[in-house]
Amino acid sequence: MNNLIRSTLLALTCSLPVIVTAEATEATGDAKITELITIDTAFNEMAQTIGIPEAFAHYLHKDALNLNGGYDGVPGAEVVAVYKQRRETLQMKWWPIASEIAASSDLGYTWGRFIEHVNHDDGTVEEIRGKYITIWKKNAEGEWKSLTDMGSIDDKPTPSADE
Repeated sequence: MNNLIRSTLLALTCSLPVIVTAEATEATGDAKITELITIDTAFNEMAQTIGIPEAFAHYLHKDALNLNGGYDGVPGAEVVAVYKQRRETLQMKWWPIASEIAASSDLGYTWGRFIEHVNHDDGTVEEIRGKYITIWKKNAEGEWKSLTDMGSIDDKPTPSADE
């Protein structure tokens, strides 16, 4: 297993507080946890307004790794290139459901649901729904950036953010 992944997962396992949902953060007003929900939501909004590749280029950590493709994962720069190639055939949106931040305040995660629409050459549109987890790390400038991202496709329909 990649040392970066192992270190990240170990840090998350050892130092995260109790799971808090987006609804609970609004009730408690915990700024740290609400901050990651807000960042992940802004990431999706950027993808919807200026494009998926541009949003990923902005929000990915310099050491980012996407675990959805390839045996060893896909580095962030390659993820952006893939989304540029698929610009005309892929629409994707996501929404975070919960987040946690480590006691060190520089590492955390969000998880949520996503919907993809893939336009095929024959004119059909495939809808894919699932869950994702994003591990966030603050960069040298103190900005939250996506360090690791992974999604799984649901066998059962995933509710949309509106449902």
